[in-house]
Amino acid sequence: MKKEKSSALILNEDNKLLVVKKRENQTHFILPGGKREKNETLEEALKREIREEIGVELLDFIFIEKFIVQAQFDDYQIENYMYLCKVNGTPQAKSEISEIKWIDINDVNKQELASGIVLHAIPYLKEYFLQGRKTLSRIKNFIFDWDNTLFDYKGYWEKAHRQKYNDFRKINEITSYENFMRIYKENDEKLWIKVSNGEMTLDELRLRRMLMTMAKLKISMTEEEAVLFFDDVFKRLLNSIQPQKDLLKRLQTMKDKKIFILTNGTIEEQNEKLSRTGFLNQFPTYISEDIGFEKPNLTAFEYVIKKNNLSPLESVMIGDSLTNDILPAKKLGMRTVLVGGQSNKEADFSFESVTSFLDYIEVES
Repeated sequence: MKKEKSSALILNEDNKLLVVKKRENQTHFILPGGKREKNETLEEALKREIREEIGVELLDFIFIEKFIVQAQFDDYQIENYMYLCKVNGTPQAKSEISEIKWIDINDVNKQELASGIVLHAIPYLKEYFLQGRKTLSRIKNFIFDWDNTLFDYKGYWEKAHRQKYNDFRKINEITSYENFMRIYKENDEKLWIKVSNGEMTLDELRLRRMLMTMAKLKISMTEEEAVLFFDDVFKRLLNSIQPQKDLLKRLQTMKDKKIFILTNGTIEEQNEKLSRTGFLNQFPTYISEDIGFEKPNLTAFEYVIKKNNLSPLESVMIGDSLTNDILPAKKLGMRTVLVGGQSNKEADFSFESVTSFLDYIEVES
């Protein structure tokens, strides 16, 4: 005779595993979870047991492994279904639970743990989760940032500004391109903070950035001239965009992977760039102006996840910004890839470019 049970692998920020001890069994710690009731699925049982035993809500889970153990106090076997889980709330001992404990899986007292933890949970975590953050073999969903990730916005931006500078005597007769861009970028960085905090729109940034730069250079410029300056720069940028056939083909041929694009920006501008590169309508694409949320707002990521019924634990976010892409995705339990030549311990992976990242994926596959 066998009975079915759901068990939860829950880890904290330090990658320690939660184990519990029941009042009826003071000898061994076990995984949170329990047997399913009549007409209840294993997943429903898992959610109910987690809520009853440790007082938290189950947000996300992935089935990991099924194993069979002998019931400790009864003459039957237990068919245990183990799930890697993400929960909302702080676990506390409830109901029949007398004690909870966070254990370091690399330094455990096996004598106090049930056999299922020793023989199945800990080996899995060592092989596939803690070390597995250095592999993407289990990842099914790839969410890409657009500007400066899939699309070289910085390169086109620099090229368009240099062209405009060369043709704009009002500036090039007064100062060098390098000095102009140094001041321009300093103002850009200052104003982006306000945009990120919702204190300024993108159009306002483009206007103020140019006016502040010209004021620093002691060159007179009207607001109308400042608007026309950026409009011409952006027109030059768009006209220089080339199709990205090779990159598009590589993404389209990623076997058993779902590809998504999540980007900040306006619908008109982003769709124009997507169209000119050949990416328009090739993958589900979510633009901040359209969905109503900008990265790094967690809601932007959650929108993509919920809209497509994705599991964060089976998803990876690839982007060039630690603040906008990596940190919020990490909070949701996603794997993270930082591209652009940067390296940061917050990201699971760092690559020089999206091309080198795809090279890695092809080798790993």
